[in-house]
Amino acid sequence: MVSGLKYYAQLLRLKNGLRKAYALDDRLIKEAIAKGTKGNALDDFKHELVMENWIDEDELAQLQTRHVCRAARRYRVPVPPHSDAEMWEQSYNIGGWQLTDAGYAKLRADIRKEKNDRWQFWELRIKVLTTLAVALTGAFGAAIGLIATWHK
Repeated sequence: MVSGLKYYAQLLRLKNGLRKAYALDDRLIKEAIAKGTKGNALDDFKHELVMENWIDEDELAQLQTRHVCRAARRYRVPVPPHSDAEMWEQSYNIGGWQLTDAGYAKLRADIRKEKNDRWQFWELRIKVLTTLAVALTGAFGAAIGLIATWHK
């Protein structure tokens, strides 16, 4: 529970930081255009601003990767090997590995399927037990009614 709260706090911090950085970037680009910056100088300026956000974007991707891989291990869903280039990419900004969008989507779908399978396992048993409990309650009530009327 604590790790889940910690994850969501870090996720919120990173997303808010990126949102603010993007807004600041837009404002700085508009100011540069208003000052008359054009061509390659403007492109270089935009590239510098984007590079600063890549680190935060990679931190966010790695945080989400760790979270979904932890969930996959909890539900015993196989995590794709790092050698699978379609599922994993290496961060050149901060180092380490993170799931690609396709890998993240596939792993989340596998986890959802496993959760659903586990729920269906218990759902069937709960339905059977509930039906039996209702039937036994009805039979017990009928037996009490018969005993009560029989003694008169």
